[in-house]
Amino acid sequence: MPLTRRQRSALPFLVSGLTVEAAARESKIPAGTLRRWMDDPEFQDILDRALNQRLKDAMNSAAGVDLSAALADAITAARDALKGRSVRNRLQAGRLLWDIALRIEGQKLRMPE
Repeated sequence: MPLTRRQRSALPFLVSGLTVEAAARESKIPAGTLRRWMDDPEFQDILDRALNQRLKDAMNSAAGVDLSAALADAITAARDALKGRSVRNRLQAGRLLWDIALRIEGQKLRMPE
């Protein structure tokens, strides 16, 4: 079920890192209501997704690059290296791709659906 207008108005304050009490003051929603929403799995899922996006944006900003694009470039380079003549380079590329695949799979296992 989609968020209500009131829930959408509180979300940015919660994502910004404010406490429930401070988010309640800023959004003019009672703290008890916010706490009840925080216990709702649907609201919590949307809040988690928003927090994850904020973290990703902060990491990209701090790195000064789009990490998703950089990862795609690294995978392309490793894939190209797999086709090369050097056994050493092919093994290193294979290890890199294996490591990336394992890390991505590990994130999927921890991330809420």
